[in-house]
Amino acid sequence: MSTTAEISKEIEILQSLILARKYLEKLRKQIFEQKAIVQKWQVRTEKEYQDIEALEKKSIYSLFHNILGTSTDKLDFEKQEYLHAVLQLKAANESLNLLKFEDSVLKEKVKNIPHQKEKLEQLIRLREAQVLKSGNKKQLELLAIYKEMDQSVKFQREIFEAKDAGLKCKKLSTEILDLFKRASKIRSWGQSNLDHPRNKKVHLDMEKSHVDHATSKFQKLKIQLHKFYEELEDIYKSDTLNLMAHSVRFDSYVESYHNYLINDWVVKEKLASIIDLIEALHSYILRLLGAVDHIELEHLHHVKALKRKLDRLLLQ
Repeated sequence: MSTTAEISKEIEILQSLILARKYLEKLRKQIFEQKAIVQKWQVRTEKEYQDIEALEKKSIYSLFHNILGTSTDKLDFEKQEYLHAVLQLKAANESLNLLKFEDSVLKEKVKNIPHQKEKLEQLIRLREAQVLKSGNKKQLELLAIYKEMDQSVKFQREIFEAKDAGLKCKKLSTEILDLFKRASKIRSWGQSNLDHPRNKKVHLDMEKSHVDHATSKFQKLKIQLHKFYEELEDIYKSDTLNLMAHSVRFDSYVESYHNYLINDWVVKEKLASIIDLIEALHSYILRLLGAVDHIELEHLHHVKALKRKLDRLLLQ
């Protein structure tokens, strides 16, 4: 392997570590914020549970005089609020555990940065010595091109990381969509057989299993979406992409998720809205991946031009 090829390999490794360190710093902020979210939903869950208990203890006469609507309406509403709080608490805890796990992995990974940096610097010094000894008349131009090529390797790594994060988002959103569609199908073709208690339990258990699995995957997707956004920020150096708008849009999907799920699962007893939401998110991820592909193509043309220029200089 030539010195330049070896340098490119080591730059990729170092750049990956540097990007991991950068993400780790933001990840720790996410963990701090997620702990506050968990605490908020712990308090909310306890409050909603107490509201249900209080309503169940009231007489129908007292309820008639003290609240609008029937006792059943009010109790059902409080149970729905309690379910919403429980789901949010479960999701918040799951997200926190995933973030902590990722933190532990990255913490070990970034320890190698000093060693990797030193290794790369030694190789760059070796290449400079080789150029100076070569007797080439355009030594300074050669060194400048090598430096530019080094930068292009770093940028290629950033593109790779963004693409990798985006593809993981695509995979997760596809799996989530498939699970919800399966759950919806079970409800549709199972309606005619739900009169029998045994059939009803089997169908609802299958449906709930798909929804639970999808919800769990959504917690992973939520974290991966944030990572995708951070990686996109590294490769978009201009206003070509309104990153803040994308960040807000990602957050809006996350915030809407449980509201749609509660609405479909408890109120309407169908999964149409949540399927529409995930399909919209999936399409959005695909559009962003297409934008990354376009940047990669432009970058590869730039790298080819650099290599042609290098070849011409080496022949002189």
